[in-house]
Amino acid sequence: AAAADPAAPSWSIKCAELIRFTDRFHRDSQLMETGDLVCAVLDETGFASYVSALYGGASRRGNLELVCELARRYSKGGGSLGGFIRYMDSARETAPAPGAPAPAPDAVRLMTIHASKGLEFPVVILGDITKRFNRRAASDVGLFDAELGIGLCSVSGDREERSILQRAIALRENRRLNAEEMRLLYVAMTRAKERLIMTGVHNDPEKFFADLARPLDEIRIMSAGNYAEWILGAYFPGGSSAPVKLPGGGNITLSIAAAGANAGVRASMSEEEFTELVQNASFADCSELDKRFDFRYPAEEDSRVPSKLSVTGLTLSPAAVPDLPRFMLDDRPLNAAERGTLTHRLLQLIPIAAHDEASVKKALGLLTERGAFTEREAEQICVPSVAAFFASDLGRRLVSSDTVKRELEFNLLVPASRLTDTHSEAPVVLQGMIDCCFMEDGAWVLVDHKTSRIDKTHTARTVAERYRGQLELYAMALEQLTGKPVREKYVYLLSADEAVKL
Repeated sequence: AAAADPAAPSWSIKCAELIRFTDRFHRDSQLMETGDLVCAVLDETGFASYVSALYGGASRRGNLELVCELARRYSKGGGSLGGFIRYMDSARETAPAPGAPAPAPDAVRLMTIHASKGLEFPVVILGDITKRFNRRAASDVGLFDAELGIGLCSVSGDREERSILQRAIALRENRRLNAEEMRLLYVAMTRAKERLIMTGVHNDPEKFFADLARPLDEIRIMSAGNYAEWILGAYFPGGSSAPVKLPGGGNITLSIAAAGANAGVRASMSEEEFTELVQNASFADCSELDKRFDFRYPAEEDSRVPSKLSVTGLTLSPAAVPDLPRFMLDDRPLNAAERGTLTHRLLQLIPIAAHDEASVKKALGLLTERGAFTEREAEQICVPSVAAFFASDLGRRLVSSDTVKRELEFNLLVPASRLTDTHSEAPVVLQGMIDCCFMEDGAWVLVDHKTSRIDKTHTARTVAERYRGQLELYAMALEQLTGKPVREKYVYLLSADEAVKL
């Protein structure tokens, strides 16, 4: 096929480039934080520039910047690239994240150099050009290179001695890091359309300028520790006082803003001055300050309202956390809560049909073969209770319905006053999962399965009443999300094979 296709050589070249690209980023993934790596991949591939040219480019690019920001936050906790990808996949499946809003054209935007690739602004401020480059990777005890191999230093007590191989690998790594920093500096300096402002801080700026405002050579370029060393050497080779003209017009100015003691700020005062200050302060009119400090936020109640609540958290006590992890508890008998969870899962997965005990066992066996349950878990499920539900009047109504929803998850904005003991109308996200609901005569019938035990002191009615608040919230969410009324609400107690209408 390659011989018959005249374009085959170009494709082979592209494949080779792709292999080199993936190899390089595989190596970088061992050295860079996840956030920096994600931004570097987007930058290197030019994908941000590509989506910027599409319809709605500003919003698309904003979404990529949001991904970079999420990656940086994730990497602060030491997360790997694989973990971040799994996190994003999980977030996409559970609740799709909202898109990043397109920035206003007259807004001030703070972003990394990586995120600015492909953008232009009237004025760009590049801050902290005196910050030292990160060279920690090149100073590790063990260094790795795809071509040179592994370089280790010998350690004797507190003394470390670097081998020639390790120094060679460190030199190569420094060259690679310098090339990357040069590329980032070029990106940052070419974002400005009208004015570029670069700032840095140094304890002795005059001496700093005098030392670095001279022509660059290869040694100075490769040994530079920050952007300022390259910039001063490139634009002020004749000294910091020599005028610099740009080829396209305009010029570069260098200014020093003193701080601290150099700016005339006094670090201390005499005892007499302090005594006089205290006396004057005791007679000062502070009424305006008192007004400011007595200010109370008008919506203070809103600040105490949680942003999200779950139905079970509002209506039921939190589930107990086991003292030991699950893998250490596999040999013990399951408790009632765990058996109830398994029964709920079977009711969620079993086909909707008129079942008896034999058909429930058959369905459970098929689900176990597919990996939905382990053999041990399947043995713990009360098959007769599940069969009794489908044989009940409520179960037969469910089977005959054309629209049945099971394990229906929802997120709904609800005023806080409806969920909490406050008067706040701030929106709160109500999160929950409806066990089962089916449509009958144009209205919903809500069914919540419970495995709660009934003892001598409690009837089925008193047990079901515990869940009234939960079902009312489910009904409210179902009506708002579907626009259809909820006509009936049932708690089906599997332990008693009884349906209680609320």
